[in-house]
Amino acid sequence: EMIDLVRAGHRAALTVDGPKGPPRKTQAGVLKLARETGAWILPFTGAASRPWFLRSWDRYLVPKPFSRCVVGYGEPFPIPPEMPDEEALAKIDAAVDEITMEVDREMGVVPPPPWAR
Repeated sequence: EMIDLVRAGHRAALTVDGPKGPPRKTQAGVLKLARETGAWILPFTGAASRPWFLRSWDRYLVPKPFSRCVVGYGEPFPIPPEMPDEEALAKIDAAVDEITMEVDREMGVVPPPPWAR
């Protein structure tokens, strides 16, 4: 359904690591959507000056009251049809990691490592 909606001109936003992870690893659904529709990848993320990190698998960030928040985004890019899946997934991971580190630095935040199960 999402492929049809994007082809019809609607925008889509997905959490790249999916609903169950592993954390910070792009899942195949994002890649499939980009390949099937020709949509470009726009890496984006957010940070807060005073975050709570939940004890969830993805260490979800919740801004504390009165936090200064920032949303950052990287350069959009297409996924070339000839690019192998593993390379494309790694490229998306690297782009999201880069912008995440940038906004974390801006906020002075050192996020905890992913939650160990």
